[in-house]
Amino acid sequence: MSVPRVDRISSSLQRAIQQVLTRGLNDPRMDSSMVTITEVDLAQDGRDATVHVSVMPGKHGPRCLGAIKHASGHIRREAGELIRMRALPQLHFVLDERLKRQASVIAALGQIPDLAPDLAPDLSPDLAPDLAPDPAADPSADAAPTDPSAPLRDRGPAK
Repeated sequence: MSVPRVDRISSSLQRAIQQVLTRGLNDPRMDSSMVTITEVDLAQDGRDATVHVSVMPGKHGPRCLGAIKHASGHIRREAGELIRMRALPQLHFVLDERLKRQASVIAALGQIPDLAPDLAPDLSPDLAPDLAPDPAADPSADAAPTDPSAPLRDRGPAK
Protein backbone atom coordinates (compact mmCIF):
# COMPACT_ATOMS: atom_id res chain seq x y z
CA MET A 1 0.00 0.00 0.00
CA SER A 2 1.41 3.36 -0.95
CA VAL A 3 1.15 6.39 1.27
CA PRO A 4 0.12 9.58 -0.57
CA ARG A 5 2.76 11.67 1.22
CA VAL A 6 5.54 9.25 0.23
CA ASP A 7 4.26 9.20 -3.35
CA ARG A 8 4.21 13.00 -3.48
CA ILE A 9 7.76 13.28 -2.14
CA SER A 10 8.98 10.56 -4.52
CA SER A 11 7.47 12.37 -7.48
CA SER A 12 8.99 15.69 -6.40
CA LEU A 13 12.38 14.06 -5.94
CA GLN A 14 12.18 12.45 -9.36
CA ARG A 15 11.43 15.78 -11.05
CA ALA A 16 14.13 17.63 -9.10
CA ILE A 17 16.86 15.04 -9.73
CA GLN A 18 15.92 14.88 -13.42
CA GLN A 19 16.17 18.67 -13.59
CA VAL A 20 19.62 18.62 -11.97
CA LEU A 21 20.82 15.95 -14.40
CA THR A 22 19.30 17.80 -17.36
CA ARG A 23 21.36 20.86 -16.49
CA GLY A 24 24.31 18.53 -16.74
CA LEU A 25 27.13 17.33 -14.60
CA ASN A 26 30.59 18.48 -15.56
CA ASP A 27 31.87 14.93 -15.90
CA PRO A 28 33.35 13.44 -19.09
CA ARG A 29 31.80 10.06 -18.23
CA MET A 30 28.38 11.60 -18.90
CA ASP A 31 29.19 12.91 -22.39
CA SER A 32 26.92 11.78 -25.23
CA SER A 33 24.55 9.90 -22.92
CA MET A 34 20.89 10.52 -22.25
CA VAL A 35 20.05 9.92 -18.59
CA THR A 36 16.48 9.50 -17.38
CA ILE A 37 15.20 9.01 -13.84
CA THR A 38 12.59 6.30 -14.24
CA GLU A 39 11.51 5.88 -10.63
CA VAL A 40 12.29 6.97 -7.08
CA ASP A 41 11.49 4.55 -4.25
CA LEU A 42 11.33 6.41 -0.95
CA ALA A 43 11.57 4.49 2.32
CA GLN A 44 8.60 4.89 4.65
CA ASP A 45 10.71 6.81 7.17
CA GLY A 46 11.89 9.21 4.42
CA ARG A 47 15.59 8.81 5.18
CA ASP A 48 16.62 6.80 2.12
CA ALA A 49 15.58 6.93 -1.53
CA THR A 50 16.54 4.49 -4.28
CA VAL A 51 16.77 6.33 -7.59
CA HIS A 52 16.38 4.17 -10.72
CA VAL A 53 18.42 5.56 -13.61
CA SER A 54 18.07 4.62 -17.28
CA VAL A 55 20.95 5.46 -19.63
CA MET A 56 20.84 5.54 -23.41
CA PRO A 57 22.84 4.11 -25.13
CA GLY A 58 22.87 1.16 -22.77
CA LYS A 59 26.59 0.45 -23.15
CA HIS A 60 27.33 3.72 -21.29
CA GLY A 61 25.16 2.69 -18.32
CA PRO A 62 27.81 1.55 -15.82
CA ARG A 63 30.11 4.44 -16.67
CA CYS A 64 27.34 7.05 -16.27
CA LEU A 65 26.11 5.42 -13.08
CA GLY A 66 29.62 5.75 -11.64
CA ALA A 67 29.62 9.46 -12.50
CA ILE A 68 26.18 9.94 -10.94
CA LYS A 69 27.17 8.09 -7.77
CA HIS A 70 30.34 10.20 -7.56
CA ALA A 71 28.24 13.37 -7.82
CA SER A 72 25.43 12.17 -5.51
CA GLY A 73 26.26 14.79 -2.86
CA HIS A 74 26.05 17.58 -5.44
CA ILE A 75 22.83 16.14 -6.88
CA ARG A 76 21.30 15.87 -3.40
CA ARG A 77 22.21 19.47 -2.54
CA GLU A 78 20.88 20.87 -5.84
CA ALA A 79 17.67 18.82 -5.59
CA GLY A 80 17.25 20.04 -2.01
CA GLU A 81 17.31 23.64 -3.20
CA LEU A 82 14.56 22.86 -5.71
CA ILE A 83 12.29 20.95 -3.31
CA ARG A 84 12.88 22.77 0.00
CA MET A 85 12.38 19.91 2.41
CA ARG A 86 13.56 19.95 6.00
CA ALA A 87 15.62 16.79 5.53
CA LEU A 88 16.30 15.38 2.09
CA PRO A 89 16.76 11.60 1.99
CA GLN A 90 20.07 9.90 1.22
CA LEU A 91 20.08 9.06 -2.50
CA HIS A 92 21.12 5.59 -3.67
CA PHE A 93 21.41 5.31 -7.45
CA VAL A 94 20.84 2.01 -9.29
CA LEU A 95 20.87 1.25 -12.99
CA ASP A 96 17.38 0.51 -14.34
CA GLU A 97 17.51 -2.29 -16.90
CA ARG A 98 13.73 -2.53 -17.40
CA LEU A 99 13.66 -0.47 -20.60
CA LYS A 100 16.50 -2.52 -22.07
CA ARG A 101 14.73 -5.79 -21.24
CA GLN A 102 11.45 -4.44 -22.59
CA ALA A 103 13.11 -3.47 -25.89
CA SER A 104 14.69 -6.91 -26.23
CA VAL A 105 11.36 -8.65 -25.58
CA ILE A 106 9.61 -6.47 -28.16
CA ALA A 107 12.38 -7.16 -30.67
CA ALA A 108 12.09 -10.90 -30.00
CA LEU A 109 8.32 -10.80 -30.42
CA GLY A 110 8.73 -8.90 -33.67
CA GLN A 111 10.91 -11.71 -35.06
CA ILE A 112 8.48 -14.54 -34.28
CA PRO A 113 6.45 -14.37 -37.54
CA ASP A 114 9.69 -14.21 -39.53
CA LEU A 115 11.02 -17.38 -37.92
CA ALA A 116 7.88 -19.50 -38.25
CA PRO A 117 5.45 -18.04 -40.81
CA ASP A 118 3.55 -21.34 -41.06
CA LEU A 119 2.64 -21.12 -37.35
CA ALA A 120 1.16 -17.63 -37.58
CA PRO A 121 -2.64 -17.72 -37.70
CA ASP A 122 -4.23 -16.72 -40.97
CA LEU A 123 -7.61 -15.13 -40.29
CA SER A 124 -8.67 -14.60 -43.86
CA PRO A 125 -12.47 -14.99 -44.22
CA ASP A 126 -12.26 -17.72 -46.86
CA LEU A 127 -10.08 -20.01 -44.68
CA ALA A 128 -11.70 -19.40 -41.30
CA PRO A 129 -15.13 -17.83 -41.75
CA ASP A 130 -16.10 -18.35 -38.11
CA LEU A 131 -13.01 -16.47 -36.83
CA ALA A 132 -13.17 -13.47 -39.16
CA PRO A 133 -14.97 -10.41 -37.78
CA ASP A 134 -18.49 -9.98 -39.13
CA PRO A 135 -19.30 -6.32 -39.76
CA ALA A 136 -23.04 -7.06 -39.92
CA ALA A 137 -22.99 -8.47 -36.39
CA ASP A 138 -21.83 -5.19 -34.86
CA PRO A 139 -24.30 -2.36 -35.57
CA SER A 140 -22.02 0.26 -34.03
CA ALA A 141 -19.22 -0.51 -36.49
CA ASP A 142 -20.70 1.68 -39.23
CA ALA A 143 -21.89 4.41 -36.89
CA ALA A 144 -20.31 7.82 -37.29
CA PRO A 145 -17.74 8.81 -34.69
CA THR A 146 -19.19 10.83 -31.86
CA ASP A 147 -18.42 14.48 -31.41
CA PRO A 148 -16.90 15.06 -27.94
CA SER A 149 -18.61 18.45 -27.71
CA ALA A 150 -22.05 16.96 -28.48
CA PRO A 151 -24.38 16.50 -25.51
CA LEU A 152 -24.66 13.04 -24.01
CA ARG A 153 -27.76 10.99 -24.67
CA ASP A 154 -30.34 11.01 -21.94
CA ARG A 155 -30.07 7.75 -20.06
CA GLY A 156 -32.85 8.46 -17.61
CA PRO A 157 -32.74 9.84 -14.12
CA ALA A 158 -29.56 9.55 -12.10
CA LYS A 159 -29.64 6.96 -9.37
